[in-house]
Amino acid sequence: RFYEQAFETEKGYGSATEGRESDERIERVLALMDALPTMQQTILRLRHIEGMEMREIAELTGSSEVAIRKTLSRARQTLKQQYDKRYE
Repeated sequence: RFYEQAFETEKGYGSATEGRESDERIERVLALMDALPTMQQTILRLRHIEGMEMREIAELTGSSEVAIRKTLSRARQTLKQQYDKRYE
């Protein structure tokens, strides 16, 4: 998936070029994330950077798991659309 690939570590890359491409992609995704609404940014970061579970995010934010899943889905869609529009 797009959002998972964007945050993969450099582990397992076959060349320095692939590592640089990954770094560029991460930088681009993080820059696009900064333009998202605050709640979408927060949930994306907690889920994909901090590795938190949906239940944990729901407890932390005071939202339901359903609301977290919807917000995360919308954030992912927006991020992918913006990435494709700018870089693909």
